[in-house]
Amino acid sequence: MMDRNDIAILADEIFEEFVAHPPENPQEYSIRMTSGTTSGSPFLTVWHTKNAAEWRPDSMHRLILAFGPLAMRTSNMLYFRNNPDNEGALMLPLDVAALEPSAERLLKDFAADSMYGFPSFVTRISEHMSAGECASVDILGFSGEAISKTLRDIFTSRFPHARQVITFASAETGVISTFPCDYLSPGHYHPRKGIDIEVSEPDADGVGYFLISKDLLYGKRMEGYKTGDMARMVPEACPCGEKVTFEVLGRAGYDFVKVAGAILRREEFDRAASECAALFDDYRAEAEAVIINGKLKGKIRLTIYRAKGAASKDEISREFSSRVYLTPSQTLSQLVEKELFLPLIVTVSTESLPQAGKSMKLSLHK
Repeated sequence: MMDRNDIAILADEIFEEFVAHPPENPQEYSIRMTSGTTSGSPFLTVWHTKNAAEWRPDSMHRLILAFGPLAMRTSNMLYFRNNPDNEGALMLPLDVAALEPSAERLLKDFAADSMYGFPSFVTRISEHMSAGECASVDILGFSGEAISKTLRDIFTSRFPHARQVITFASAETGVISTFPCDYLSPGHYHPRKGIDIEVSEPDADGVGYFLISKDLLYGKRMEGYKTGDMARMVPEACPCGEKVTFEVLGRAGYDFVKVAGAILRREEFDRAASECAALFDDYRAEAEAVIINGKLKGKIRLTIYRAKGAASKDEISREFSSRVYLTPSQTLSQLVEKELFLPLIVTVSTESLPQAGKSMKLSLHK
């Protein structure tokens, strides 16, 4: 079984080989840096275009790319541009953080028929589009964030004619799933050709650690990589004819979650909690994306335990919000001021919080 450190070593070897012996068609490759949020430090990965998401380009002529990092907008734009199937397609990369009311004219003139990006960013862009412009969108492609029922309902309402294309991937493995199957419900996928999957240490319900095996560049192979996700195998054959189906049930331990365009990292929450040690002894955090007056916002509930003395909810909310960073440069308090997140909700537990088993300090609201 491989962990992230093993994959980092393989990635370094592949990158060194790529630099020493450049491929004949370099435009078919991309170099990306992982975020480093899972564990350990970021590292560079080299991917061939075959590792990108599978798309059906017949209705993709005017595509909006909705990602925050410039590198993600650029890499996806280059992938689509270099794909012969997309010849003649127009692309509009958007940084949602820079959206202003004046963008409404740009979106109207562009007249997108497809969008691809973080679900939270697609939601915020849709707030600047008319009902008619949203109705003209045929495909919504998503990656990078978990999609709650709240978001799925919003997309169905705002984009009544759009197919929601949700693929499963990770920075270390590339895209793991095929183009979504019409017979599968959300969270269920078929693996791509060339990818072997298994579930390790399953419990009574068949839920265990998700492992990936696949060939990499230059003869390297990822063997039994523990992605950090929990999954189970679906025993029934799919009506489409695919024999292998898996269900993803979330991350094991939740060392980070992505909500409303922000990355909530457990190590950052632990750091902020340590600075608030005089106010509480232990915490659990739960996050979700909610829609308030038609706008997407992040919501965090902090449950705390204090062994001795009274706990001040207002003081905890104020101090923790001003200390915990949800982006590299913005705290929760700053995102609340920008109306991107709701004020932190603090609840007090009269009993100590569970420590054993698979308890999570940071989790997504189901």
